[in-house]
Amino acid sequence: MSSIGGNIISSLGAGSGLNSTSLVEQLTEVERAPKQTQIDTKRETYETQLSDYGLIRSALSILQESADSLADSATFNSKTASFSESSAFIPVSLDEEAPVGNYAFEVLEVAQAQSLATGVSFANATDEIGLGSLTLDFGSWDDATPPTSFSGNAERDSVVITIDETNNSLNGLRDAINKADAGVTASIVNDGNGYRLLLTAESGQSNQLQITATETAGAEGLSAFNFNTSDQQMKQTQAGQDAHLRVNGLDVTRSTNTIDDVLDGFEFNLAKADPGNIVNVSITEDKAGGEQAVRDFVDSYNAFLEAIEPAIGYNSETESDGSLKRDPAARSVMTHIRNLLSSTIGGLEDGFSALTNVGIRTEKDGTLSINEDDFSRAFSDNYDLVKDLFTPQASSSSDKIIINNYRTEAQPGNYDVVITQQPEKGTLIGTVASGSMLTDLAASSSAGFFTGAASSLSTVDWSTASSDVYTFEIEVDGNTAVPVELPIENYTSDTEIAAALQAEFDSLGIEADIAFSDPGYVVTSRSSGDQSSVVIRNAHPAFGFDTGTETVGTGPNSDDYSFKIKVDGVSSGTIELALGNYADMDELADYLQTQINNDAALKAAGADVDVVWNGDHFEMTSRSYGSKSAVSVTPLGSRAGELGLDTGVSTAGKNVAGTINGEAGFGSGEVLLPALGNDAYGINLIVQPGATEASINFSRGFGTELSQVIDTYLASNGILNTSEESLETKIDELDDDQSKLDSRMEAYYNRMLAQFMAMESIINGLNSSSSALDDLTSRLPFTADS
Repeated sequence: MSSIGGNIISSLGAGSGLNSTSLVEQLTEVERAPKQTQIDTKRETYETQLSDYGLIRSALSILQESADSLADSATFNSKTASFSESSAFIPVSLDEEAPVGNYAFEVLEVAQAQSLATGVSFANATDEIGLGSLTLDFGSWDDATPPTSFSGNAERDSVVITIDETNNSLNGLRDAINKADAGVTASIVNDGNGYRLLLTAESGQSNQLQITATETAGAEGLSAFNFNTSDQQMKQTQAGQDAHLRVNGLDVTRSTNTIDDVLDGFEFNLAKADPGNIVNVSITEDKAGGEQAVRDFVDSYNAFLEAIEPAIGYNSETESDGSLKRDPAARSVMTHIRNLLSSTIGGLEDGFSALTNVGIRTEKDGTLSINEDDFSRAFSDNYDLVKDLFTPQASSSSDKIIINNYRTEAQPGNYDVVITQQPEKGTLIGTVASGSMLTDLAASSSAGFFTGAASSLSTVDWSTASSDVYTFEIEVDGNTAVPVELPIENYTSDTEIAAALQAEFDSLGIEADIAFSDPGYVVTSRSSGDQSSVVIRNAHPAFGFDTGTETVGTGPNSDDYSFKIKVDGVSSGTIELALGNYADMDELADYLQTQINNDAALKAAGADVDVVWNGDHFEMTSRSYGSKSAVSVTPLGSRAGELGLDTGVSTAGKNVAGTINGEAGFGSGEVLLPALGNDAYGINLIVQPGATEASINFSRGFGTELSQVIDTYLASNGILNTSEESLETKIDELDDDQSKLDSRMEAYYNRMLAQFMAMESIINGLNSSSSALDDLTSRLPFTADS
């Protein structure tokens, strides 16, 4: 403690005969003692309180787990099922949503998947199969053998499988189909005579396949995989079929044998058809789980009281009051929770609204107990009221005004909702469509082509030919003319020359095909319809094009009806209307809806429409509500106007508007939110068209109420955290006080030490004077000993 040198300290007291160092230390400790005792006492108190706050926090966390269990609807809504034994009907799972009741199931037919196999076998799985593409369409075939009438599934898109030089084998086709992830499984089977491709679709009547091959000229072979076209090659080995069952006498069909949507929350499998055998299923409430959860809560609460008693009551170990007995924050924990235990739950005007209704009593010592008679009677006779007491409840008197969700801010109670503006979707009402559209779409079409006269290219001496002489200009489908130059090679035939020109076409992006058909070349547009054409000008005479013949295509083209659509502000890519036979305008409307909703941009944004045919025009409706909901069409193809969509009337949607307890809410689409500050704020309402008014009732339930009370203490900004931070600040302040006290005591010690050193110096001086006087007196005449 002292800063004085050791020699001085060791000499202190030598002259006086006193232990001055010890005396200074004792005086310093006497000076320190009162303040040190004060600091140590406060530190012990604060640290004990901080530890006891941790004890309360831990006890509250355990109690909250029990409260959360009471708030969980699954605790009280679990179900149990009994059923008669059956090898055809196999229950899988039962959730809380399952409706209580007795049900009779009869399995008449099980679902099965359509299977197709190639009609011819291949010597090897690596055999080449041609180039081009296979288009897979999904839908329903009739029951004819073989099936002849196909009805497309509007909910499924066509899938195109491209076969090129990288996968033009049986193995490659199998892998390409499987990689497409289209719900079709491809396998290669050796039937003993060779290899066959076996295709298996998803189960169900509407998931069957129609397969159409498009072959590349000169690389034919894919037609072997056509199914139900004029040159059918694939054979049906098993037809697709829906599952058929009866539930309490009601006929039900499904596309799969795993069914989870006949009764909410009840999943079962169909293993086989078993007509005439009735499987009885009885679904009942499983009350045991709810009853045990309430008992566990009572035990948990009593354990909570016992755990925090040493902190806020009497600590039997120290035989003294707990450190937080008089702390207002700690005492408020018990006050708040006890008030909740004894009060009614807001929003429950009828039925059970307090713990006493289910036989839970508060004893004199504050613990909870259960009156078994009342408890048993509540669970056996009024189980729904028990559930309402403990779990959150939200109900509406109107099935068109639905409580979608709610947050903690919402206050329990009853609220009157009045709708002043219905939610509306954006619509497009088309004008009258072309009356001949179905006929036009079904009409056969051909491609435009150019037939050259006799060619003399095969007689050219290519070794001396100039590279910029053998040229021409080509115009396809009315597009800008493109110059083409024949590369100079040592050609041996017109076929080689045609191949070289085709390579030039492809590199230049010319959508046409060229082939040699003795005596000249034929160039064909890759499109079809009355806009399809090929025109060749300024050609070298050797090509034979200068005296050739132009033939314009006939009939419509799929591009003719193309358009773009904007849905809810999102623009689509090009929507094409495929040529083909449509049964009626309703089927055409379904096709349009599928094409639009499968557009990549619209699908990514979730912007969907519904399309219907209404007598003489199409109507398109956005699937979203609100002021941003809108539909508009821009024609692209030459005949797109025949759809009557671009000249139709577009009407934007409207946001819902209404009041909650007389105060205007905020509407967005079909969602109505209470105004900020309204007691109902935090409740989210979904309003469906036709809604006028409703009475909304909301209760958090005892479990949620208790959990939220505990949250106010356990939250990062809660009362406990604030109190703990205050204690930690006080402990830090004590550290500062201790440091200041240590510094002051060091200074005090050094000051006292200096004073004692001065005293020693004086005493030493006096001792020296005394010795001199003694010597003098011994030598003076009158005092000398002699």
